[in-house]
Amino acid sequence: TIIDAFTSESNKVMQLLEERNSPPYKTFDYIGKFADCIQKYRGDAFCPRVTRHTGASGLGITLIEPPCGSNLCLLDMGTAYPLICIDCGFACYREETLSLLRSLWPDFDSRQKILCLTHGDVDHCGLADDFDTVYSSAACLDNFRREQAGEAAIREENPLHAPYVQISKLLSQYHPPRTDRMIPFPAPAVS
Repeated sequence: TIIDAFTSESNKVMQLLEERNSPPYKTFDYIGKFADCIQKYRGDAFCPRVTRHTGASGLGITLIEPPCGSNLCLLDMGTAYPLICIDCGFACYREETLSLLRSLWPDFDSRQKILCLTHGDVDHCGLADDFDTVYSSAACLDNFRREQAGEAAIREENPLHAPYVQISKLLSQYHPPRTDRMIPFPAPAVS
């Protein structure tokens, strides 16, 4: 269960802190505040700051900043073009975020949607499965493939990071995104 997994990862954090002679209060205070923040802004309390600009070329830029982090930036050149999103937030806010996107773009469900991931942390890829195409680095794609295969994520290979990554995944309801729609960014040209 989630409770058992959370307890197990918390015990690992406690062991790491004890090995360093570090008091656990600060760490668990932060984890508690993060969990409270996620819960506090669920449903009707989801209140991201939305900033919209239109450039001279007609490019619409919308920045969505949820209260617990996980910014989304959307680029829109009109219905003849795909809606491009840079990062897509926490999975735990999937319904709230999709509702907001549908209110900002009434044609959201029928539009072609492209996601560009800056990296694969849980606060950047929570809605990846809701996009037609997802671009990411090759390393990020490899990381998601590893998770899909039940292997540890790259950050979890470091035993000091693993329990914190697992706690973030549990609190944010993360699941590895599908990789069948992912395309790695082209490698930079070598000169």
